[in-house]
Amino acid sequence: MWKWARWFPRPASPLLRRLMIAALGGAVLLTGILMLVLPGPALIVIPIGIVLLATEFICIRKRLRSARRTFLKQKTPPPAPTKSSTEQSLE
Repeated sequence: MWKWARWFPRPASPLLRRLMIAALGGAVLLTGILMLVLPGPALIVIPIGIVLLATEFICIRKRLRSARRTFLKQKTPPPAPTKSSTEQSLE
């Protein structure tokens, strides 16, 4: 469980808690998707909604982890600058 999830009071039923987090995460995610065409910080709100949903749903958590791994693999240092053809012709 994530540390911030302890801040929320636990309802009497685990199912009720799961439904509350699903509703909140879904609403935040939907708001972020709407912000793609409306003015607003969509690229900040969408990941927040996904993280909220990932706290309760294993399938979303697995996809989030695989996406994070893929993103980190793709992150490579930029290639070293090479001499352009005009610089080579001047030498």
